[in-house]
Amino acid sequence: MSPATKAPPLRARPARFDLSRTPLHWIPGDPYASHLINVLSLIVPVGERWFMNILRDAKAYVDDERLAEDVRGFMGQESSHSRVHEAVLAYMRAHGIETEAFVARLEWFLNEVLGPKQPPPGVPERWWIAYRVALVSAAEQLTAVLGNWVLDNGTLDEDEADPVMLDLLRWHGAEEIEHCAVAFDLLGALAGPWAYPVRALGMSVSAPVLIGLWHLGLYGTVQQDGSYGRMPLPVFDFEAC
Repeated sequence: MSPATKAPPLRARPARFDLSRTPLHWIPGDPYASHLINVLSLIVPVGERWFMNILRDAKAYVDDERLAEDVRGFMGQESSHSRVHEAVLAYMRAHGIETEAFVARLEWFLNEVLGPKQPPPGVPERWWIAYRVALVSAAEQLTAVLGNWVLDNGTLDEDEADPVMLDLLRWHGAEEIEHCAVAFDLLGALAGPWAYPVRALGMSVSAPVLIGLWHLGLYGTVQQDGSYGRMPLPVFDFEAC
């Protein structure tokens, strides 16, 4: 790609969304689908702060100024996402959904188990950072798919979903698509020709972890809502969306 056709630098777009009139079941008549999507806000604030900490550690290995600029833009966007989804957590709590316990456990899991800052004994720091960046790169591919889904899903409009929540999700989804390659580009700077297999390793970890967290968050949220009464651990029902 020539310099004249390069994409513009990534930049954060601060945004505010007033959810004070948004119902808990913001997809009318479908509490399950509403909760299925709301669970992302249990994961996003902690997860994206964790992403930013990893990329901050990796920046020391970046020599290319354009990549460094993209990393800064990525971190700015993720910071905005984290703040906005904190507001979604407040909206959930206002509707009687307790969020603190899940968020605290998630923070511990990400920072102490999945990708702690300190490498295990015998693992070089550069390669441990590359592994952590691979987790981010894999997760960003998954969130880009979700971003594309929410932008293209006209069913949500047809079902008269809450317009404020839809605006929030589509703002977030558009930026996920915009910056989806940054973590992989950074991984390339760290791991060179090994970048793709290392990302495959990251995906083998990130995908089941994200699905498991989503499942647990959905179970807890639905149980607290009580719209379905007591129920066994649910299987994801993507047809609900």
